[in-house]
Amino acid sequence: MCLSSRMTRKAQKEAVGKLPEWVTVWKVLYTFDGKDSAYFAAEFQAERYTGGIYVADETLRLNRKGGRQRYNSGFHGFATRKGAIAWGTWGSLRIVPCRIKKRWITSIGNQDGYKCYVTSKIKIPSPKQYFKTHK
Repeated sequence: MCLSSRMTRKAQKEAVGKLPEWVTVWKVLYTFDGKDSAYFAAEFQAERYTGGIYVADETLRLNRKGGRQRYNSGFHGFATRKGAIAWGTWGSLRIVPCRIKKRWITSIGNQDGYKCYVTSKIKIPSPKQYFKTHK
């Protein structure tokens, strides 16, 4: 997943300043073989998420093909559930509410027309606990 467009640093600073300390974002994740014991990122399938706070690999710099939008890699979370659903709900993909601290935000932009936060860390709920109430 890459941002389609990105806020200027000044606009981002103003937007982050207006946010509460903790922000709910909607992340597109999938469950392996339809089992709800762990999540995997929809775009990268290397790491298992079983619940907790995760730190992004900050060594990558992304540049959308043909564009000038450069930013550090990180977790992408949509500002609305509607944005996450628009990005994808096929197969075993799940739309999961996650939490971020505003100081973890490294970029804000749009992905396919919806506001998206890129963060250095993200708090992902335990799949077992989450799916007890959200099947």
